[in-house]
Amino acid sequence: DSFTNAGNWNTTVEADRVPIAGDTVVFNDASDCAMGGGAVPAAGDFAGWNMTGYTGDFEFTGSNIEVDGDVILDANSFLHDGTLEVSGDLTILTALPDGFVITLDGDGDVSANVPLNRADLVVNTAGTHTAITDGYWDSFTHGVVGATYNPNNQAHAIAGTIDYDGD
Repeated sequence: DSFTNAGNWNTTVEADRVPIAGDTVVFNDASDCAMGGGAVPAAGDFAGWNMTGYTGDFEFTGSNIEVDGDVILDANSFLHDGTLEVSGDLTILTALPDGFVITLDGDGDVSANVPLNRADLVVNTAGTHTAITDGYWDSFTHGVVGATYNPNNQAHAIAGTIDYDGD
C-alpha cells in the first residue's frame, strides 16, 4: 500500500492523515508500504521513524527520508533508491540491501549488529557517533573534519571501500 494513502495512518493529531514534517512515523502492522518520489514532506523532516517489529516489505524509490530524531529500522525486506538521513540514534534490526545509503547528520549512537547488512554508512556531521554493537557495512565514508565515529571496542566488518577524509 502507498505511504501517501491517508487511510493507512492514524496519527495523534488526526486519523486518516499522511505523516507530515514534524511527525514521528510508526509502522505497526504487516502491510507492505511503498514510498515513491515526492511522498516525503518538502517542508521539513520527520521527528522520528520507528519500524520496531514491522513485518511488511518497505520500498522507497526516488525519495530521501530525513529524520531529525531517532530511527529504528525493521522490516521483512527493504527495496530502495534513495537515502536516509539520521540526526538521532540509529538502530538497525534487519538486513539492509546493497547500496542502501545511511547518512549520519547529528550526534546519535549507532546500533547495527546485523551480519548481512549491506548498507553504506556516511558520517556527514561534526557530531560524535558511538557504535553500540558490532557493525557490518558495505562501505564507510568519513569525510567531515571534526566528526568522530567511535567504534567503542565493537568489531566492524566493511565489505567494500573505506574513505576517511576527516581528522
